[in-house]
Amino acid sequence: MSLARTMAQRWSPPKSAGVRDIVAHAPVSPEGWMFTEERGSRFNGASMWNVRTGEQRVIRRFKGSATYQAAGGFDGEHVLWVETHGLESFDDFAIYLYDLASGTNRHLGDNETDAAGNPYVSPLDAPVVHEGIGAWVQGTGPGGERTVKVADLETGTVRDAYTGYVNGVRFLGDDLMLTMGNWTRRLYDTRTLQEKDPPAGLSRFNGRVMVTFGDDGSVAYTNDNSDDSAPYTELWFAPSLTKPAHLVLRLPTDHGLQSAPDITPSGIVYPTDGHGSFYLDRATGNTVRITDAQYYFVADDRVVTLDAAIDKAARTTSLRIFSLPSSIMGGCPQRSPQPQPRGPSTVRPATTSSAD
Repeated sequence: MSLARTMAQRWSPPKSAGVRDIVAHAPVSPEGWMFTEERGSRFNGASMWNVRTGEQRVIRRFKGSATYQAAGGFDGEHVLWVETHGLESFDDFAIYLYDLASGTNRHLGDNETDAAGNPYVSPLDAPVVHEGIGAWVQGTGPGGERTVKVADLETGTVRDAYTGYVNGVRFLGDDLMLTMGNWTRRLYDTRTLQEKDPPAGLSRFNGRVMVTFGDDGSVAYTNDNSDDSAPYTELWFAPSLTKPAHLVLRLPTDHGLQSAPDITPSGIVYPTDGHGSFYLDRATGNTVRITDAQYYFVADDRVVTLDAAIDKAARTTSLRIFSLPSSIMGGCPQRSPQPQPRGPSTVRPATTSSAD
């Protein structure tokens, strides 16, 4: 039984709102606000809901309710989000900036097209935000050319940081990390938009690994898929970029990681392929399934998830919201030590299997 069945708070909008389907696109803020996409008898579009008060704030109504979708990042004050317009491709889109305090939703830009009106190919990743700065990657030319866009969330000013072949972006501390087309990683200052010397140890994670950097400087990553017969089945953890990494778990080949893990103050959350998502306590090595789906958002120890297996009989989709304090892990089975750790060819891990 997953943790979400027993310890999560089940939440859905009040019945008077007429919401049939609701999807979270960011974790709940400390004040209770959550960026969502909803469909119902009264409204189809992007919205904000406060899970404490039940207050709804409409961001934007979808013009094409059957094909439009939303995704984005929320820093507690602003939502930088993308509205996509097709189900077969996400290359036709618009970018918006919503201010929670004023309720304004500003249009920042759209996808770019060639001379025939065909959209350039963009990554599937949603915009990312961090302390007043947002960023996204979009196609801007033929042959896979893409541009990294950086937005000031207070002013709405958008600047181009880099044009070339880029796979994606994410924040590493206050800097923006670009994953390049050759799977190397570069660091850019979000104020000057100049490339910076990478911190010691960052080059160890070049390659087709899924990697996450914690706010405390820690690193969680998977094994490489370029030279491994069982890619994305190992999860490694290092307390910093320069310290040795340790194998914290190895999954069966049919339980491979669906996407990059998330680091919380006390553990690691990771989604598997078809077997739900799990929380691993770094102090004990204990693991517990937190949802039957691969879908969740986490900030600090706050998690929001939609677990379809739980709500099959429900007429209205509900979300499950809970925290991950290490105290809940006491009754979870201890993982046995992992055999003979091995890592991606680009990383030199330590030969111990215990978690830091």
